[in-house]
Order: sequence, then structure tokens, then C-alpha cells
Amino acid sequence: TRRRWIWWAAAAASLIVAAGFFYQRSRYNEVSVIGRLTRLAGQVSVERDGLVDDAERELNLCSGATVRVEGLAGLARLHFDDGTEISLSGETQLTCIREDGQIQLTLRRGQLTADVAPQPTGSPLTIRTSNAEMEVLGTRLVVSNEQGVSELGVHYGRVRIRRFTDGKTIDVEGGQYA
Repeated sequence: TRRRWIWWAAAAASLIVAAGFFYQRSRYNEVSVIGRLTRLAGQVSVERDGLVDDAERELNLCSGATVRVEGLAGLARLHFDDGTEISLSGETQLTCIREDGQIQLTLRRGQLTADVAPQPTGSPLTIRTSNAEMEVLGTRLVVSNEQGVSELGVHYGRVRIRRFTDGKTIDVEGGQYA
């Protein structure tokens, strides 16, 4: 009987540990999902926590994920839960983070086109490149980062851009490029 009791106690403890692990994992995934990724053409993959998933059609986009679009014909679209839509084309690499309700994007290479929904006061969507940071309050824009050169084109609205080398900040209005 003592041996049987120990066996049942070990089985129950293992079951509790496994249930806790799966609960935490599912809760973490629910909290960290910030939008959806749709692969439209070419090779698209998502890396998070050292794991790489090929985006066959659609998948959840979690905070901390890096989206890679390979090949000149590659195309992917990101749909964030605030209504913001971002298109990635060509050889592009973008890391997406949401921290304290603010979306922070790092464009490591390539080009993105964004239609940014109006953002909460004090929490603009930010886009970082190798040499600049842009604060986007709600606009349509194009950003590219190629060989250490960042370019910004604003279709409508306004974007504040800060250069890392000297800290200079300018506002770029609709119809302007920087």
C-alpha cells in the first residue's frame, strides 16, 4: 500500500506540473500575440526565441518575432490588432515588439509600407532602422533601410524622425521624403 500511495502521489504531482506548464504556455501565447502575418508570395519565415517557422499562409505574430521575407518577389502583410497594416517586400527583415501597449518595429534591412491606425497619445508606433528612429502617430508611409541608408516617404499625415548620429529631429509631412 505504501508503494502504491507513492506511485499515485508521483503521478498526481507530474500531472499538476504538466498542466501548469501548458497553462502558462497558452497564457503566454495569448498575451504575446500582437497580430497576424499573411504570406502573399515568395519565402516568408518568422523567428522567435530561436525557433523558425515557415509562413505557409497565415500565422499569429507574437511580440519579439522577426519576420524575414526572402527573394525579390517575396511579399508579406502584417495586420496588427489596432488596425495598422504593414507590407514587407523583397529582401526584408523586421522585428516586432509590443511593450506597454506601444508597437516598436526594427527594420534591419529592406522596405516596408505602412498604413498606421491613429495611435494613443504618448504611445506612437516607432520604426527603427540602423541610423534613425521614426515616431508614427497615424499615417501612410514607406521606409527603406539599405546598406546603412534610411529613407522615409510620407503619403499623408506626419512622422517625426530622429537621426542617431547627431540626435537631430525633423517632422516629415504628407508628400515629403527624408
